[in-house]
Amino acid sequence: MLHRIYFTRGVHDVVRFGKDAPTPIDDEIIAIIHSQVGTNGLIELGEEFKAGDRIVIKDGPLKNFIGIFEREVKESDRVMILLNTLKYQAHLLLDRELVKKI
Repeated sequence: MLHRIYFTRGVHDVVRFGKDAPTPIDDEIIAIIHSQVGTNGLIELGEEFKAGDRIVIKDGPLKNFIGIFEREVKESDRVMILLNTLKYQAHLLLDRELVKKI
């Protein structure tokens, strides 16, 4: 019956390790995946930032500092922000997961 799954609309492949039989997935993991599906039927992998967006740093020594999103760094999971403090302005390179849009 596995061949029928490959012809189901939206199916790309079956989870498996190597060329072995399909690998069972816990119901809890399936529920997590379902909870992330948007109204368009797709799962968004991260918040989309545009140049000029105000962001806040979520963790680390600069937690709760506010900055301006500048750009994503090619071929990495990092972003460049402009951080303004009382008497200091700096460009920072941070992991994308450490910032969120405000």
